[in-house]
Amino acid sequence: MRSLRLLMSLPIVVVTAVLAGPQPAAADVTYEAPVKVGTFDAAMIPEASGLAAGYRNPGVLYLLNDHPDTRHVWAVRTNGETIGRIAFTADPALDAESLAIAPCTAGSASRCLYVADIGDNSSRRSSIRIWRFPEPDLSAGVPAGVVAADLITLRYPHGAHNAEALIVDDAGVPHILTKVERDADGTPSGPPELYAAAGFASGQLTAHGTVPLPRPGLVTGGEARAGRVLVRTYTDLFEYVAPVAGAPLRELASWPATAVPVAPEPQGEAVTYAADGCGYYTVSERVGDIWFSRCSDPNALPPPPPPPPPPPPTPPTPTPTP
Repeated sequence: MRSLRLLMSLPIVVVTAVLAGPQPAAADVTYEAPVKVGTFDAAMIPEASGLAAGYRNPGVLYLLNDHPDTRHVWAVRTNGETIGRIAFTADPALDAESLAIAPCTAGSASRCLYVADIGDNSSRRSSIRIWRFPEPDLSAGVPAGVVAADLITLRYPHGAHNAEALIVDDAGVPHILTKVERDADGTPSGPPELYAAAGFASGQLTAHGTVPLPRPGLVTGGEARAGRVLVRTYTDLFEYVAPVAGAPLRELASWPATAVPVAPEPQGEAVTYAADGCGYYTVSERVGDIWFSRCSDPNALPPPPPPPPPPPPTPPTPTPTP
């Protein structure tokens, strides 16, 4: 975000080093080099800090503009074409940094968008906030009114933290991976810390230790999908794979991690899996480029979740008898 100091352009490579433990068969998935598939209007969305791929609306990406007055999410097509702005019920965010799409509740086929007001460059906030609202139907464009959103307020157990990565698990439980700051020599001061809410409910977060990165960096985004988690920094992208099916996200520190291809973006802060899980998109602040890395073997991935059922038809209003 604004605290970025110096970025390096790195070659796009696939690194196969594993941090810990044997990997399951699903970890054999690799990803192709990223390809630029579109460009959105960076003048309209200059600080793209959050990204999510639509389920109800295939071919749609949602973008969060990092701005103190954030009360909306942008919808664009994967080629960058603007669809519109989705307003949701919210007080102005102090520092909205992350966007996620995940089940609204455990076992739900419906998906919700989660907007995280979790940035805190000075580490002074007494609380942080997350909004949640159902992914709207965009077949006729963005909703004309304001979408109703649920709000929770969360507190860290031991003082404030700066964070830019909201990761929501398959049960709709928010997790936050902190963004550590730099030491005097410019290196990150340590690995990020993982915190989890008690469901989608206000209260105190629970600490789940630090999460080692294959290479040191400042965590700027992440997303979970069916036993896999993407974690990005300004210069790298890592994928963590659950060692066993059903492993809870709170145990992320013990999951094996591998570096995966990422484009050399000027200020990369956002990543999302494709809706079918076979690949991922990334974007950066200050430029509108949309990059996509396709997975090499779709058969090695778990099947994507089914789309939510259509709403039941509204029964006709009976005509009163005279």
